[in-house]
Amino acid sequence: MALHIFKNVSLSDLLLTDTQDTLQDKFLQVELSMNWHDAQIYCRTHYVDLAAITDDTENTFLTNMAINLGADIWIGLHKIPWQWSDESSVSLSSVKWEFGQPNVNGNEDCVKASTEGLMADDSCSTPLPFYCPSNLTGRSSSSRKHKKTHKRRHVRS
Repeated sequence: MALHIFKNVSLSDLLLTDTQDTLQDKFLQVELSMNWHDAQIYCRTHYVDLAAITDDTENTFLTNMAINLGADIWIGLHKIPWQWSDESSVSLSSVKWEFGQPNVNGNEDCVKASTEGLMADDSCSTPLPFYCPSNLTGRSSSSRKHKKTHKRRHVRS
């Protein structure tokens, strides 16, 4: 029977792998270090915008990417008022914050995924690597290949 093929693999393992593959295709890491505003311009020019988190799975994925990279990374969240870079609204409870964050005082108006696995606000002028959503829906495979090749050319500063 076909069920015996997956005898030692749980359904959750299969779903996790599928989710990881889907998220790997959804978000593109840019290892160039830029301030938040330049990162936003870069993503809007080359992709769509800075990454927006829509659920806990994406939150966990992006914070794990920051941990794996060993560096904080910009995401598309900023305040005054709190919203995503694409101007969509955000539920602050959907973002997993570091203790004491977000900081309501000072000039920390942009949000990063930290190497502690949580989000924190920071000065928008801090240079960090960042994630852009790939938005590959409806694009040809040659466009996807170009974007992956383009991504590989970036060097860490």
